[in-house]
Amino acid sequence: MPLLKLDNGVTLSYFSSPDARPSPSRPTILFLGALVQRADIQFEPQYRDALFAGFNCVGFDPHGHGDTTGRSKWDYKDNASDIVQGMKALGVEKFFVFGTSHGGMIAQEIGLGYPKATRGLILCGTTARRMGPEATAVFRDWLIPAWTATNPPPNDALMASMPSSFGAPATPIDQPGSAFGDRRPVGKASEERTTESAVGFELFCKIVDNLRTHCGEDKITKPVEALVAWPGSDTRLGGLKAPVLVIHGLDDSTFPVDHGEQIESLLPKGKHTRLVKLDGKGAHVINVIKEVVPQLNTTTREWLDEVIKDGF
Repeated sequence: MPLLKLDNGVTLSYFSSPDARPSPSRPTILFLGALVQRADIQFEPQYRDALFAGFNCVGFDPHGHGDTTGRSKWDYKDNASDIVQGMKALGVEKFFVFGTSHGGMIAQEIGLGYPKATRGLILCGTTARRMGPEATAVFRDWLIPAWTATNPPPNDALMASMPSSFGAPATPIDQPGSAFGDRRPVGKASEERTTESAVGFELFCKIVDNLRTHCGEDKITKPVEALVAWPGSDTRLGGLKAPVLVIHGLDDSTFPVDHGEQIESLLPKGKHTRLVKLDGKGAHVINVIKEVVPQLNTTTREWLDEVIKDGF
């Protein structure tokens, strides 16, 4: 990914599609990914879709992700500040933000802290709540030790996260067609649903390769600590000025659908602020699930058209 150096010493890794620099003649969507995901990989199903051909698609990796560097400590407001500066450095003063999971939390901080830069928010599979003691314990007591046991993280630790993240288990390492194994081609596709089949083999291999870079203090411990330290936005969402589309999987086990319902209930009422519930096929990162992508992308594009038509 290209690197963008800011005046404050931060260097952000990012992608820009279809051009190396966003065109001033097109509206811009900023994509912010889930924890331990890389923007240019996670959002391939969106920026490569012809539905978004009329938009600049830009994605930044927050601290602890991709090749972004420059802060030894950070929180989500720091990420929001750096990313807004990054957009300005690319010549984009106002934009839509599409954030999934922890990227949705950063998106909320952008909307709340930088209303003049925010045309609208698409919050997908995220929450407005601070992590509770139970979730915090899972992150600190299981994820950090498991993912930092070796470099790269052990396959069994990575594979344990696949059903909740992508709605299906990964193919066992010793079987053909395993993204975690030798990636041998499969003669006949299995009838059993796997992460490889749910996401698509090529894209899932890229996701796995990226996950294997997330080990150690800078790539796991610090991002997790920033996540569990986020105070939530539930007492602040009433101050959002931009229209908001909330998209949530009905069967999301990471942030159950009531998290999306709560976000909608806390937002100022408006013509373009709404909640759309989708069959997420058991996944949390629904924007990469092949069966979900067509409806998710269409829903997003139709909402963008409405909002732009009304002058946002």
